[in-house]
Amino acid sequence: MCSSDLTLERPVEMFDGETLEGINAPKGVFDVVDGAISGTAGRPRAAGLFLDRPVAPTFRFEGFARLGDPNTVLSIVASSPEGGVFNGFSLRPARVKGVEKPAREFRPFDEARNGRIQTLTQRDPGDGFGPRYDLVGRARKAPVALDAERWFRFALTHDSPGLLTLHIDGELAGEFDFDPTASAARVGLLLYGGHGSFMDLVVHELDRL
Repeated sequence: MCSSDLTLERPVEMFDGETLEGINAPKGVFDVVDGAISGTAGRPRAAGLFLDRPVAPTFRFEGFARLGDPNTVLSIVASSPEGGVFNGFSLRPARVKGVEKPAREFRPFDEARNGRIQTLTQRDPGDGFGPRYDLVGRARKAPVALDAERWFRFALTHDSPGLLTLHIDGELAGEFDFDPTASAARVGLLLYGGHGSFMDLVVHELDRL
C-alpha cells in the first residue's frame, strides 16, 4: 500500500446525546428525547439539522436515523460554504397498507417515492427567488429495507474529487457529482412531512497521507 492510500480521520461530534449545542436547527421543531434528537416537520417546508461549522472538504457524515411513517422524507446533504447550494440524497420509507399517500402538492419532497433513494440538488433557475431543491435522475431502489420505525445507519461520504456517495447499513445507495474545488463543506439533514429521530451523529474529516 502506498502512502497516498492512507487516510487520517478526525472525528467531529455533531450530537453529544444530551443537547442540541453545536447544531443549527429551527426553534421548536427538534428536541432531545432518550438520547436521540426527535422532531416533526410538516409540509410544505423541510426542517434542517446542520452542524454549525464547516468541515474539511473530504469527509464522512454518519449516524442513525428512524422515520416515523411512510410519508416522512429524509434528505442527507452537503454543500460547499462558498456556494451555499446543497446536494445529497432523499429517501422515503416503504409503503404500508392503509396509509394514504399525500397529494403531490409541494415539489420536490412530495414526489419522493416510497422505498427509493433519489439525488437531491439545489438549482437557481434565475427567476429572482434563489436556489430551490429538485429531485434529479432516476429513483433507485434502496439496497436494504427502509421500513418506518426501523433504525438504519447512514454514511454520506466525499473522499474522492467530485464524487458524493451514500451508504445505508453499509450498502451503497447512491452516487452524485460533488464540487471538486470545495475548500470546506457543510453537512446536515432535512426532515419533511413527518416524524424523525437521529442519534450518534458524527463527521469524520478525512485527510490523505
